Amino acid sequence: TGAALFGGAACCCCGCLIYIRQNWHDYGGMTEDVTELTRSKGWWSYNFSYVAVMVGFFVMSLAAQQLALASHTWQITGSFIALFFAFVGFLTFLLKWGLQWLLDAIDTVSDCFRGEGYEIEFVYEWTCSTNASSLCATFCSPALCMLAAPTVQIFGERNKMAKPKRVWRLGKWWGGHAIDVYSKPFDGRRTGVQTSDQVNGAHPELRVSDQITRLVVHISKWAMPGARKLEFIDIELPRSALLLYIHTITVRQRKPGKVKQSWEFPAYVKLGGNTRFARVFEGESTIARYDAQEVRDARKDQLTRNKELWRWKEYTSSTGLANKAWGEGTFALPAALDAGQQKLLGFNFANQAGIPLNSLFGVAKAQDFYLNVVQAVVAQFASRFKGGGADEPWKDAQDVLSTFECTSLSQPQLWTSVDVTQAWQEDDELGAQLLMGMWPDSLSVATKLPPKLALALQKKTVPGHGKRTFAELARQKRLLLTDLSALGDYSAYAQKGGAIVGAYVVSVRVEAHPSIKVVAILLWWTDNGRTVERLYLPPTALGGDTEMDWLLAKTYVRHAMATYHQVSVHALRCHICMEPFVMAARRCLSTKHPVYKMLWPHIRYTLMINFLARATLIGPGGVFDMVSSIGGPKQGHIKLMADEYARWHVLDEHLPSKLSNAGLMPSQGTFPEGTYPYRDAALPVWYALHEYVERTLKTVYKVQADISGDTELQDFLNDLQESGFPLGRFSAAEFNSSAEALTELFTTIIWTVSARHAAVNFLQYEQMAYGPNMPLWMSKYPPPKGQVQSVGEALSYMCTRRASVGQAAVTWILSEYGSPWLMLNQPGSGDRYQELFSAGPQLDAVHWLSRIMDELEVEAKQRARTTSCGSNLQYVVLVPSNIPTSVAI
Repeated sequence: TGAALFGGAACCCCGCLIYIRQNWHDYGGMTEDVTELTRSKGWWSYNFSYVAVMVGFFVMSLAAQQLALASHTWQITGSFIALFFAFVGFLTFLLKWGLQWLLDAIDTVSDCFRGEGYEIEFVYEWTCSTNASSLCATFCSPALCMLAAPTVQIFGERNKMAKPKRVWRLGKWWGGHAIDVYSKPFDGRRTGVQTSDQVNGAHPELRVSDQITRLVVHISKWAMPGARKLEFIDIELPRSALLLYIHTITVRQRKPGKVKQSWEFPAYVKLGGNTRFARVFEGESTIARYDAQEVRDARKDQLTRNKELWRWKEYTSSTGLANKAWGEGTFALPAALDAGQQKLLGFNFANQAGIPLNSLFGVAKAQDFYLNVVQAVVAQFASRFKGGGADEPWKDAQDVLSTFECTSLSQPQLWTSVDVTQAWQEDDELGAQLLMGMWPDSLSVATKLPPKLALALQKKTVPGHGKRTFAELARQKRLLLTDLSALGDYSAYAQKGGAIVGAYVVSVRVEAHPSIKVVAILLWWTDNGRTVERLYLPPTALGGDTEMDWLLAKTYVRHAMATYHQVSVHALRCHICMEPFVMAARRCLSTKHPVYKMLWPHIRYTLMINFLARATLIGPGGVFDMVSSIGGPKQGHIKLMADEYARWHVLDEHLPSKLSNAGLMPSQGTFPEGTYPYRDAALPVWYALHEYVERTLKTVYKVQADISGDTELQDFLNDLQESGFPLGRFSAAEFNSSAEALTELFTTIIWTVSARHAAVNFLQYEQMAYGPNMPLWMSKYPPPKGQVQSVGEALSYMCTRRASVGQAAVTWILSEYGSPWLMLNQPGSGDRYQELFSAGPQLDAVHWLSRIMDELEVEAKQRARTTSCGSNLQYVVLVPSNIPTSVAI
């Protein structure tokens, strides 16, 4: 008897261990349904584990019964133990096979007699928020896991809103179906599990699991009697370790043999952590004034909940933004998400409790992002001290390549040559970077030279243009100017051992090929309150400077370009100034609103990537303090950002206006078609996005009363004016007057977070990884002319090893495309938008944009073949398949 009891217990333990081991091996720690039979790998292990547990319990039951018969003392106790073991063994059998057979039989019979009713289809994913909870759930039976299931209530219209109907509750019976959402459905035939690439590969940047489940529930017609139209569905998840990502819900009203009508509910919402409730509206978009009162109330309730999750955090002088080194003044930055002081790394919700769940990265996206971070950190430590100390300068141009020799970071390439040690010194390389680099619209046609520059160039002749002076070419609109002079005012904010220099760069277009040539550089800075100015001309010019002086001048220019690009062009204008639009959309626009549906693909993860940037890059003690001359205790980069914001306007990035004001449109003659790669690639994308926004808004706002009567839109604009943009940098009255004004606003927003961001972000590694080419750190101010005689001496004025390697590591992270992302020309008509529109003219506009982007893809790739300037690099960052729809890298 003892041997039987021991053997049975051992059999049960072995069965459990086999199941746990196989489950952990297959799913990496995530609990899965023990009845999952669709995978060929591990099939026998799962079945053997069940057989072992069942046999073990029956053996222990027989042994306990034998003990009861053999001993009068154990008769009653042994009988109870035997019955318990027999019951557990039978329950194991029932969970594995009996329940499945019973459900199949019920389905077969009910399908024969099912008449009118409703069919509800859920497409969702699930996972556990922590490995610890996954381990605990592994030891729990599916019956215990049922306690964590969501509740679904459907609301519809029948003269007035119908009473809420609870149609989805784990462990309850509806039409013969046991609905188990926590684990995998019992088989593919009953619940429609999809394992094809089409389903499993859909939008992995949002995914929380490796399996998308489609669950079909049948309920009787008496559950929702006489519903003419279904309006919204409420989903509530009890507090647990469960994380649900619900893709779509479809409700079909069926008659025998056909579907009478159906309703689509695009959700794309996550539940778990700090988000336990979601309201999903039917996919038809409307503005509130045309909805029934009950629907309007439901929209208001949804926005009230959203405002509790997405709270404003102000960045002004009164909230501690200013630094003592800045002196007196009013400083501000756009408001942002109030995420609290939370830890950054890790996937436990407790570490990021201040960030709403639906603003966090998906699991695949987060893992990919943090993997790049780890890779960059390892690369930095591996190469920082090779051949010298961290704070020492590089010995020569070849020595800089040690950054890449012992790490996984690839060696970058520049436009004019695969040999970066030579290309960074060439004039043609600087010209190529001005035309199609990471700040490709820094140029403007100079019709009149700034006073400081005009004085320095007085009576100077332009190299390569005979006796023509700079003033003459300016009057003829043939001079190009890049104005970086503002940085000269920030010399006082340079870190110890760093330098900040302002610059004017004068260039002319080379007629023979699409390129420009820099013909003059004016550097200026302040030294102990004294202003220092120094003019540099190319060595080939009359009275030109030496090769080394000219090289140093170009490097100081690129240092100024890199600094201004990182602080203003990229961080401020593409990220920080876009965050209030994301916040206002979440707070003021219902998910049923057409403007929210239109913006949704372009605002995802903006809050999360900006949160990480503030905490790790630009915040106190962040990476910028380590790699940039303007960082550090005085926070010069934040002051520069605040000063730039004080001059910012939302339509600054309106592409046709910006190019026209700079004199760079094709019709203005300076750069004919085919001679300016950035503009030639950018304008077709802008016009396509503009047409898409116009088509969408015209179907929504047909008369002026639709705009003034759209309370959600008015709240959106007012929230931006009152809370999003301090110092009066946004005016609601400027855009609530017409659909045309709204079209310009929303086109600019979508353009900025998609194509504009791609243009200024994804070339950073190629141009900045090789430190001397575009350094964020300069160790000294420019020396007197003639003092530097070699490249090695010139490098002593540039970035240290620490700053150079840190710059390469950071730009590696920023320039990497993340896990498969949502691009402007994602395959599939409209699929790339993970569509919140389910029908109507707005969906037609999305399909139109898909077709246009497919056409632009072909044209852009053909155009890119002409942009190579000596290496194999081509200007492809504005090919639609390379343009993410939002700023999240």
